[in-house]
Amino acid sequence: MDVKDKIIAELKQEIIQLREEIRLLKEDIARLKKDSGNSSKPPSSDIVKPKKTTRKVSRKKRKRGGQFGHRLFTRKPFEPEQVDEVIEYELRDKDAGGLKPLDGWSIIQQIKLPEKMHKIIEHRARKYIDPVTGQVHIASLPEEVRKGGLLGGDVTAMVAFMKGGCHMSFTTEITYCLS
Repeated sequence: MDVKDKIIAELKQEIIQLREEIRLLKEDIARLKKDSGNSSKPPSSDIVKPKKTTRKVSRKKRKRGGQFGHRLFTRKPFEPEQVDEVIEYELRDKDAGGLKPLDGWSIIQQIKLPEKMHKIIEHRARKYIDPVTGQVHIASLPEEVRKGGLLGGDVTAMVAFMKGGCHMSFTTEITYCLS
């Protein structure tokens, strides 16, 4: 065998190997392309689903409050008998600069919580002494006060609701009520 025949034999062998490699790669590609849409495989076997490419549309951030073109909505003001406190603001004479005050006011009504949402009441029963016997007598307290304990009736009702309806612990309720 001469050199040319040897080279031809080697090239034929290499072609056979490359064709086998191409066949295996085509099988792998076909296997990887199979999913529940193009075969009898169940959807749960789909490992990778190509993500849909969507382009984000940039939008302007809207400003706070009512948007342009929407109907104006204003809350009905509280009645004068519902207002607990009125604070008036006026210009000082030097700031007014000759302006004359009108009878009208620009009004903003706000609801605020009180600083302290509970009231502690101390019930005192006067002590008396009998000068003859030296025995001490105490004035009687109303029965609801004697039986009430630490909490008054309204707070006891709220604690019962919070414990029964809201499933709070007693410790949480007392802390909440007295804070």
